[in-house]
Amino acid sequence: MAIVRQSTIGSFGKCSYQMKLGQSYGYRTSIVRVLGTAIHKGMETYYSERKESGKPTSPISAYVDATVEEFDYEVNKSEEMNWTFQNQTKYKDELVLNRDTSIAMMKEMIEMYHEHKWYYPLDWEILGVEDSFDIQLPLGVHMSHGTMDLRMRDPRGQLIAADFKTSKEYPTKSKWGARDTAQAAYYTWAAAVIENVDVSEIKFYFDVLSWMPKKAGRGKEVDQTARFQRFDESRSPVQIDATLKHAQIIGDLMDKDAYAPNTQGWWCSKNFCDYWNECEFGKAYATSSLN
Repeated sequence: MAIVRQSTIGSFGKCSYQMKLGQSYGYRTSIVRVLGTAIHKGMETYYSERKESGKPTSPISAYVDATVEEFDYEVNKSEEMNWTFQNQTKYKDELVLNRDTSIAMMKEMIEMYHEHKWYYPLDWEILGVEDSFDIQLPLGVHMSHGTMDLRMRDPRGQLIAADFKTSKEYPTKSKWGARDTAQAAYYTWAAAVIENVDVSEIKFYFDVLSWMPKKAGRGKEVDQTARFQRFDESRSPVQIDATLKHAQIIGDLMDKDAYAPNTQGWWCSKNFCDYWNECEFGKAYATSSLN
C-alpha cells in the first residue's frame, strides 16, 4: 500500500525520480519553501483562534511572531538550505536572502493580510485548521494523505475548503486551474469525506499571497499592497473522479518502485532540483556528456 499526497501527484508529473533521491539523501529545502511554510503558520495561528473563540483574540504581532518561530524551525531542521530566492536570469537579478531580510518580508506580508482584511469574513464558521487526513482511496488499495489549511461554512451553509499559497510574482489564475494542479480536486474529495457529503457540495478556494506587487499599468504607479488574489477553483465530480483514478495509478507505480527520471522540463536543472549534484541524469550526466 502506498501513501499518495497531492504533492506526490504533481511530483510524478514532473520527475518522480527526484522523489526517489529524496528518500536517499534526506530533507533539503529552499528559502522559497521555508517562507511559504512560515506564512502558513501565521495563518494557522489566526484561524485557530477564530475556530476556538469565534473571533481573533491576539494582536497582529502575535501572528508575526508565530511566523518567525516557524521560519527558524524549518531552517534549523533542514540538512541543506538554499537561500537563493531568485536565480539570475536574462531579465531578473539574483536575490539571495538571509534571516533578517526574510523576516522583513514575512512581517510585511502578515501585516498586509490583516490590515487590508484579506482574511475570510468574520461571520464564516471555521470548521477545521491544518487538518491532516488519511483516507483510503476509492479502490481500497492505497491511502491518500494531506493537510487541509481551512474548512469553513459560510452564513448560507455553503461548505468551503481552502488552501494558502505564496508566489514570487503577482498570481495569475492559469497556475491554479484543473490542468495545473490536482490539489483542489484531491482536497475537495477529502473534505466531502470528512463532512460526509457529496463532492458537489464543497467549494474550493486558493488564497495566493505574492511577495511582489502587481505590475502597474501604463502610466500608473505600482500599488505595493496589490499582493493578494482569491481564486475559486471548485472542481466538478468528473474532474475529481479523474484525479482519484490518477492517484490510484501513482500508488501502483510507487508500490512497484517505478520512479522514472524526466529530464525534458525546466525542473531538471541546478536551479530547481534539490538533488541535481547527486542525480545520474543531472549534473553527473551533464558533466560526462561534455567529455
